[in-house]
Amino acid sequence: MVTQATELAKEQPAVSTEIHPTHEDIAALAYALWRERGYPEGTHEDDWCRAEQELVSSRDAAVHTMRS
Repeated sequence: MVTQATELAKEQPAVSTEIHPTHEDIAALAYALWRERGYPEGTHEDDWCRAEQELVSSRDAAVHTMRS
């Protein structure tokens, strides 16, 4: 039995992991976020996670726009 999700998966290929943000892209944005906040100590993990999340969200929005 073929489900609607299976049919959609055939029509729209999965997003490649190759367009996951690079280490360098995340690092650059994390540094910019850290700098904007005045270089506070002990927040590098928060800045890294936020940068990665923002870049992934931007990529997902672009992919969604391309598919629409």
